[in-house]
Amino acid sequence: MTNTTVLSAFAAKANPNPADPTALTLAYGDRTMPKLRLALASPDLIVRQRALISLRTLVVNPDNAAAALHADTVSGLSACLDASDELVRSTAAAVCEALARLAPGKAALAASDVLPKLAQLADDDKRSVRAAALGALAAQADDPDGAHSVLTAGLVPLLVDKAAVEEEMLQILALEALAGCVRQDAADALRVGAMDVAVALLGHESGGVRNAAALLILALATPFEGKIIAVDSAAVPPLVVALCDDELAVQPAAARALMAVTVYNGGKVAALEAGAPSILSDIIVAELEADTAVDEAVAASLARGDGSPPVPQREHLRELRVSALKAVTTIAEHPLGRRAFLPLVDRLEELAAVDDDPLLARSAAIALQVIQFTP
Repeated sequence: MTNTTVLSAFAAKANPNPADPTALTLAYGDRTMPKLRLALASPDLIVRQRALISLRTLVVNPDNAAAALHADTVSGLSACLDASDELVRSTAAAVCEALARLAPGKAALAASDVLPKLAQLADDDKRSVRAAALGALAAQADDPDGAHSVLTAGLVPLLVDKAAVEEEMLQILALEALAGCVRQDAADALRVGAMDVAVALLGHESGGVRNAAALLILALATPFEGKIIAVDSAAVPPLVVALCDDELAVQPAAARALMAVTVYNGGKVAALEAGAPSILSDIIVAELEADTAVDEAVAASLARGDGSPPVPQREHLRELRVSALKAVTTIAEHPLGRRAFLPLVDRLEELAAVDDDPLLARSAAIALQVIQFTP
């Protein structure tokens, strides 16, 4: 067999370890980030794409993120956000999202021109770019300092528009970013109609969108002005309906939002007219019975030696019950609400005597005190 035949046969075999075509050869040690920073400014599109993909993988690690910030990667990302290539724009925004998960990253993004550019990309004609941009803004707004930077950049109207018109997953990102901003200052969001958007989204077909909308209403209704606007926007009836939502996460979120709105007397009246006492009473009674069933299932499962029911079920029961009790307390401050909840007294006494859950017992005791109040 000739050498040519051997080489031809070898070349015909598939490479058992093919190289990653998107990989960039990284420098060793503390030279990695400076090299990537230089690659972000390369005139070669492939080099920029590979540098961004490598960065996206690396900055998930806090130490690597700190090194990236030290190498002034943010200015390179800012330039990449203006690129004509979809992959460059979307990946640069994804790296910004990863950096925004850390406090130093939030500060660096806030001190740069990245946030206005992310706002522009939220209107990009490519879905991947819009998703990455909204994800970065949601990450930036998930703590007070980051939310303040989003507010200062004037991005609330954009987020309200995106929450109203985007597709499902992107709506959730916009709603999460909005909620983070509203927890710091609700004035801008209330002024541009965020409450109307959130109320409309309570009827969305996606449980994730409904949950995010209920949490946004909770944040919007925290200031007194928001409670009034919630009543004027007819937020109470759909919140009452959401107490029975098929998506379990929506139920406690709706109860908490209802509690916030019904601190205002107009909210109490609206809740009474929407039939909230009946539904809240049913929830508390039904959840007590369900909790008993869970306890029996735990005992039977342990007796068989095959473990216990999943914790999320128990956590849902507890969260829903506590949230419903808080809504009962605020509605019961109205004379008609107090009268409507009188049949719950025995059940509330049972809950108030619970030893292993101080928050639940205290919530039940406060509700009981309000219901039994005699002028």
